[in-house]
Amino acid sequence: NESNPPLIALRRVKSLEIVPIRNKNNPPNSAYSPILLSDEQHAEESRQLRLLRNSFKEHDFYFSVPALPKSIKESSVPVVHDVTHCLQRSFLEWSAYHQDEGNISDHSFTHRWWIPYIDHESNRNFRRRVVDPRFFWNEQTALALLEPILNNKCDENKGSKMNKEVISRSPYAAILDHVIPVTSAFVGVQRNVPIPSSSFTSGESYDQILISRRSKYRTGTRFTRRGTDGTGAVANYAETEQICLILNNTNPCSNSRGVLKEVYSHVQTRGSIPLHWSSPADVKAYRPRVFIGVDPVLQARGLRDHLLSELWWYSSSIGLKNSFLSKSKLTKDSGKDEVKVAMVNLIDKHGDQGRLGSTFDSVLSAVLEVYGKSYPKHKSKCGKSSESNTHPDLTPSSVAHIWYDFHAECK
Repeated sequence: NESNPPLIALRRVKSLEIVPIRNKNNPPNSAYSPILLSDEQHAEESRQLRLLRNSFKEHDFYFSVPALPKSIKESSVPVVHDVTHCLQRSFLEWSAYHQDEGNISDHSFTHRWWIPYIDHESNRNFRRRVVDPRFFWNEQTALALLEPILNNKCDENKGSKMNKEVISRSPYAAILDHVIPVTSAFVGVQRNVPIPSSSFTSGESYDQILISRRSKYRTGTRFTRRGTDGTGAVANYAETEQICLILNNTNPCSNSRGVLKEVYSHVQTRGSIPLHWSSPADVKAYRPRVFIGVDPVLQARGLRDHLLSELWWYSSSIGLKNSFLSKSKLTKDSGKDEVKVAMVNLIDKHGDQGRLGSTFDSVLSAVLEVYGKSYPKHKSKCGKSSESNTHPDLTPSSVAHIWYDFHAECK
């Protein structure tokens, strides 16, 4: 339907260029000037650049088409304009934005993805969510451009209040408007899959989109990177979303696309077991030994931080206090009993893997028992600050551990 906005517009990065930028504080005759680099330094720089280019080749980077200032109110703006967020969050933001559209005076200002980083009130006033840091792979480059704006966002007259005019005149703001959040992901698309006719369906088909977002935290190959770090980030973490678009083909004989009838999305995450453990590769052993950390406090804190991050991003009761649609039926009907994260454990129940699974089960039980009623403030790079008013309670009913011995069950 041309009157409705498109759902999503994804683009894949086909080529990358590394552009050197000289620090203005380093004059041409400085020791850090490229002109004065020795042969050994030139060789080392070339080696580092070669390694960096090779690492880029191991990833497929995707981004969503951004909403331009001139088209922010037009129907051509996609619903999903941030590839780091799942479809549900994008729908909530898009719906809330159009509900508040009449109260927003400057659409060209509020559409910018980086505004929430410098104005924390924008999440409440404009319903704009910060880019998911787990899947924001060019975040460090963007944050370097945000620092000058953060240092100069206030003037003498406005005090601590954000001054839009000062920010809009900043050259860094102009550069940030050309910075688009990208994520390392796998994207698969299957079109026009027919649905067998029945008493409920007739002449329907569906399009399927599979998006697997790869976390930038604790990346590494198998065996070389395992477990969690001190902030709760686990190795090889990925969020996989399956989107099904149900299409109603009113004229099966026509080659035209059907009308979008329903949208379904299923999200699940995967990652290494959130404990401090390692399994270094050994060419002499088919199955490398598993080494488990012995500090119980360190184990409990790492698992706690990981659980709080998962509950923050995926718990239904988060909508009670943090949803864009705070007055919607979704948030009113979401209760504390409905909060649950199911952790499916696929390792063996014997040997080293059995020890690891038993340790995880015991640490999880201890975490839910100790931190179930109260927990101190902390900040994880995977999620938000764990103040009591921003996270659901860690109770035995909020997390379920399912140990499914994959090799034993699938013999």
